[in-house]
Parts: sequence; C-alpha cells; structure tokens
Amino acid sequence: MKKVLKTLLFILGAPAILAVVAATSVVIYQRGISYSFWPFVGLILTAVFCLVFIITFIITGKQAKKKGTKKSVFKGTVALVIIAFIFTAGLWMIIDIPLPGILDDATSGTVTFDDVREDYVFKANEHGDLLDNFIRMNYDIENLTWESGEFSEEEKEAYVEEGYRNERVKELVHKNYISLNDNGYVTFVGPWIDFADGGRMTMPTLIHLVIDKREYEPKEFYLMYDLTPHTLVTKNTKTDFATKEKREDDTAPVTWTVLDMQGGSMDIALTDILINALGSKEGVDTILLLLNELAGQDIAAVLKGVNSALATEEVAGAPLYVTLNISDAESAKLSLVSATTTRGMHGYMHTAWLDSNHLLFAVISLFPARHWLYILGSWLMFTAVAVGSLRYSEFAKDKDDDAKSSDEKSQNFGQGNAYGGPIAQPSNPYAPRVQYGPNPHDGYYQQEFNPQATPYQRAHMAATRERNQRLY
Repeated sequence: MKKVLKTLLFILGAPAILAVVAATSVVIYQRGISYSFWPFVGLILTAVFCLVFIITFIITGKQAKKKGTKKSVFKGTVALVIIAFIFTAGLWMIIDIPLPGILDDATSGTVTFDDVREDYVFKANEHGDLLDNFIRMNYDIENLTWESGEFSEEEKEAYVEEGYRNERVKELVHKNYISLNDNGYVTFVGPWIDFADGGRMTMPTLIHLVIDKREYEPKEFYLMYDLTPHTLVTKNTKTDFATKEKREDDTAPVTWTVLDMQGGSMDIALTDILINALGSKEGVDTILLLLNELAGQDIAAVLKGVNSALATEEVAGAPLYVTLNISDAESAKLSLVSATTTRGMHGYMHTAWLDSNHLLFAVISLFPARHWLYILGSWLMFTAVAVGSLRYSEFAKDKDDDAKSSDEKSQNFGQGNAYGGPIAQPSNPYAPRVQYGPNPHDGYYQQEFNPQATPYQRAHMAATRERNQRLY
C-alpha cells in the first residue's frame, strides 16, 4: 500500500506539473511551430527542473532503503523539499528581478513584462499573426513565387503553413528589416524622432521628419515588382494596385519615409462629414457616384501629380501616396498611404518584432512555465514531505534501540550458545570450564579448577595457568 501511495504522489508531483505546463502552452507551440525549438524553451526548462527533482527522488529513495535510519530518511526529505523550492518559486523569484528590464531593453519598451505575464496566449497569437500576415502580404505582391503562374489561395496558405521554415520567407524577414532599419528608422534624428516616439506627432514634427535630409548607406531590399496603389478608389475598382512593374534588379535599395515607420496608412474618414453636409447616406452615395462619373479621371490625375511631387528628393525623397475612396458613403475616406503597403512590410515596430520573433516566442514560452511553477511549487513540496513520511514509516529504524540491542548482546556474549542454551562442559576433566567475555583470558584466570581433577592434574593446570599469565 505504501509503495502505491509513493508512486501516486510521485506521478502527481513533477510529472503532473510538466503535463500542466505542456497543456497550457499548446497555443504557443501552434503559433510558433515553424521557429524550431524556440517556442518549446519554457517546456524544456520545466522538463530540466522536473528531471533534477526526479533524480533526487530516486537517489534519496535508494539511500533511505539502504541505510534505513531516521537520519537518512530525514536528510532525503529535506533535500527533496529544497530542490522543489529552488526549481519552482525560488528560481523564478530570482529570474523575475532582471527579466522585465531585459525584455524592455530588447524591444525598446514595446513589449513589456506585464503585457506578457497578464495574457501570454494573446501575445503568442499576436506574434504568430505577424509572421502569417507578412507571408500573405508578400505572396499578394508576388514577392513569394506563384508556382502555378497565377494567384492561388491554396498556395498562399501553404506558404503560411510552412512559415519560417521557408528559406525565401526567412530571407525576406531579415534582409528587408535591415533596409527598413538602416535606411529608415536610424536615419531620423532628434529631437523630432524623439517627439514622435513620445507620442507628440504634431504637424511641425511630421513635416520635419518628412522633409529633413538624411544620410545613410543604401542596403539591399528584396522586391520583385514596383507597385502603386489606386489614387481614386470607386465601386469599379477591382484590383489592389494601379500599376505593377517588374524591377530590373530585385535587390536594389529603396528609400523610406517616416510614415513607413508607422506602416499602413493615415486615414481621414469622410462619412460623417458628408452625411452632415448632405443630410442622408443615400444622398452621399448619389453625389459620390456623380463625382466619379463627371470628374473621376481628373481627380485621379491630380492625386497622381501630388504623389509624384511628394516622392521627389526635395520633398519626401521616397514614395508617399495620397488616395481618395469614394466607393460609397461608409467607405469614403482620404488617406495618406505609406510604401509599406506596396512592399509587403509591417511598420517598423512590428517588423523589428518579426526580425526577433523566434526569441520573443522563447520568452513568451517561459511565462506559462513561470505561472504554473509558482502555483504548483507548494504542491510539489507537499508531495515531497508526504513521500518522506511514507519512507520514514517504511524504512527508518531507531538508532538508540539498535544500540541498546547491541549492548545487550555484548553483555550476554559467552553466557550461552548461539541458540540461548547453556554451554556444554568439556568432556576432558583436565579442561577448565570456559567463560566467554570481552577478554577471553579474564574469565579463564578467575575460574576454579575442575573438582574431579586429581592432585597431579591440579598441579599441571596451575602450571599452565601461570605460564599463560606470563605469555599474555
């Protein structure tokens, strides 16, 4: 029964904690599976902790059985409790001191310790989406080869499924980030970039960041086609891009603007403005339809001219697109679109995350391990104490009782044979009656002669005793 209880407590200890950590980390494994072992770092670390505990469990169990003393069982139990504490709450109490600062420095404050701790499942999904959306964007602009010669939703999802294991995807992630960083973000100088990072993106700040001259060494950027968005979007617009031209050199450097650091576009919604001006949604739809029919081409031409002027070296020095959507009242908006939408890129922050996504998945994977080791560490220590109690009742012997029993045996030594009976007297009448003790000669010299011996025999025995006394 005790063996069954010890086995049950063992299973409900370290192996159960490892199973809980693995089960609660499934989302992390699923979203980061293409990053090799990195999403499994937390589980691997937990497995190492549990392995150390299991080895200690086995060694202390063997020692308790072999020595069979209260002291050996007590020492083994203490060792188990200490190992359980160190590799659960104790270790994380130490790791929690530098980890927030390390995470803050590694991501420039964009990923905080509290964000991951409070919802590591959300962060795993967020960073998984970064890679998936990056792949989809690059497939849409044919930066990832269309093997069938035309767009295929199935082929795009196959790229997504392969993820970071695909060499072309890996190359796009890291090489294109270098261009965005070295030819983009680091070229913006203070105080304007500091204002922008601090949330003070005022109009003067934006103008300076757009038109101020910057110096940098051009870096390669992998892009198969130069694309431009539609400057005027209507109900009749069927494609995502207005133009698509193959580049002569698909690794030629590109230039960036400050809006590329934000990514996407800056939109001004026109729906409420137009409805307030015209009175109803139906009236807005009618006006937009007439505007497209009567002046659509002229509006598109004007916007193209504005975009060309913005892209000149004297202004932004990089592609920047003003677009107008008049497809319907709900979609009506004026947008300032960055080049990231035509180059398959996220904004700077998300691209920087993506460049280190494998490491971020490793950090995220630590948090379910941290969470459950904190909670279940006390349970592991309880199982260690319970197993120690069972070992105590099964193996431990009282050393004082053992010593007392040993002393009694020593005192009774020579008082009987191996079976507790009287010692048989020798048949030779000349032989003395032997009495055993700690020193066999002491009893020999004090015993009386055999009363049946003759005077001659007594004299011989006395001479023998005298000789032995001289010798010993």
